[in-house]
Amino acid sequence: MKYEIDAQPISGFATQAAADGQTLIMLVKGLFTAEEGRSFYAIMEGLDAHFLGPYRAAGFGVSTIDHCLVLLSREGKAIVYVNHLPIMLKIMARRSLEAGEQVKRSDIGPIAEVILGDIEVPPATAVLFYFSVGWRRGVYVDFMPHQGHPLGDLRRVFGQAYERLWYAELFSVPANLWPKIFELGWFPFISLIGGPFEELLGFLERDIVAVWEEKIFARYGDAAVNEMLAGWKDVQLLREHLPFLERGVERYLAEDYLSAVSNVWPRIEGILRFIYSGPDAKPGQKRLLEDMRKVLEEKVIVPETYMPSLFGEYLVTFYYRDFRLTPGETVDLSRHSHAHGVATSATYDRKKALLGLLIVQQLVYYINIGWEPSEQTGA
Repeated sequence: MKYEIDAQPISGFATQAAADGQTLIMLVKGLFTAEEGRSFYAIMEGLDAHFLGPYRAAGFGVSTIDHCLVLLSREGKAIVYVNHLPIMLKIMARRSLEAGEQVKRSDIGPIAEVILGDIEVPPATAVLFYFSVGWRRGVYVDFMPHQGHPLGDLRRVFGQAYERLWYAELFSVPANLWPKIFELGWFPFISLIGGPFEELLGFLERDIVAVWEEKIFARYGDAAVNEMLAGWKDVQLLREHLPFLERGVERYLAEDYLSAVSNVWPRIEGILRFIYSGPDAKPGQKRLLEDMRKVLEEKVIVPETYMPSLFGEYLVTFYYRDFRLTPGETVDLSRHSHAHGVATSATYDRKKALLGLLIVQQLVYYINIGWEPSEQTGA
């Protein structure tokens, strides 16, 4: 249903009661989900009161709304779309797909854009977009254009909002859990998010991560690992690394994990150095990781699920972690302990070998979305 109504110009929604002269918090821009409680329902009540009268008058209840877009001009004219617009997602596919083929949830990776038909939004227009993903509900609002602020690229903005709901469990991981997850060697690799990775939290809470890891090992059998390798062969920037990666995959599938790690792990830093776009002739690890973050966050607009800053922290915590050589104690595998020849052989295990492959795969995702040496600035 689509209709146009006269509506009072709105600058935002109050989140609390206030007397004359008192201060209060007002919502003017952002994504709010049902899990946030008061903020979300304050917006939804305002949306209902100001814009849904004709929809209710037609005999429909708000419980029937799957999505709703309100475009509000400075003059108080509102165009309202309720369950009216086709919603198209621009996504990263997790596997090869043919045109017309059915797409499953497990095929959908990061979400770059949401396209709502062919609507055009004038620059000085305030926007409210209510939408649902499965059982989850969210609403994005932006009243700032009425104050002269730019509206931004709505396709990308809505894509970020949609992705936040699609991967709600991933984005709700408590910040204090990440160091523990990194210490265990795991990261929300793009190939694991949307189910497998999020399940880790429950196993971590019950201290049975090893059970979860067995499920992950089973997930990466011969077919999955060979498919990963096949994708690497199409990446020009991996040309010099490919012989080592091919041997690493061969040794992984042969359960020779010591050789698999020895071939793959050194190439991780090599890939970072090949793609480095900064001015230093011999950049250290901090420069390499900062360059990765800077290019992906500032020069290439990526979906939030790529998490380049978090990936940098992971590499510092796990891959680049330092070691202490103490007689009689195990020295765990890291880039440094391997390079210095002091990592204990028992730590060259199946898990470390698989993690090496997953780290390379993550870097390939970054390369494919636009992280290339051609981004060099010389500064």
